[in-house]
Amino acid sequence: MKNTKAKGSGIVFACLLSVSFIFFATQAMGQDEKIVPEKKLPETRVIRFDSPTAPYIDTVKVPAGTTVIWVNGMAGFTLEIQFDSKKVTLACSSPIHFITDEDGSFISNKIPFGGVASLCFIEKGEFTYIAKKTPHRLPPVPAVKGKIIVE
Repeated sequence: MKNTKAKGSGIVFACLLSVSFIFFATQAMGQDEKIVPEKKLPETRVIRFDSPTAPYIDTVKVPAGTTVIWVNGMAGFTLEIQFDSKKVTLACSSPIHFITDEDGSFISNKIPFGGVASLCFIEKGEFTYIAKKTPHRLPPVPAVKGKIIVE
């Protein structure tokens, strides 16, 4: 009888020890998965087109590794970004709403109202782009130029 009690106590102790180990191991693993506020995240710059005639940021200076995000806030218009002088041929992450042209440079798809396109610049230099604003039913609107300077 005494032997059975000792066996039962040993099993209970082993179960408690296992549960404690699992609990504390899970807590420790959860600590590694949390986002650390001090961690440096990649830089981003936003260029908004809110109206076909409103002013916009036409020149942006950024350090290499910055993602530039173009936002189409023009109801009834699509927006296209095309680099016209120095072509962007390298990006540090998957571009959103950009494809590669026949010459290997990036050109955006038509960005719908409320949509965005983004490109991460890693190559230093000046990149001039044309922003084509295409109305759905209105008369054409002239394209505008902008410049990204990567330092």
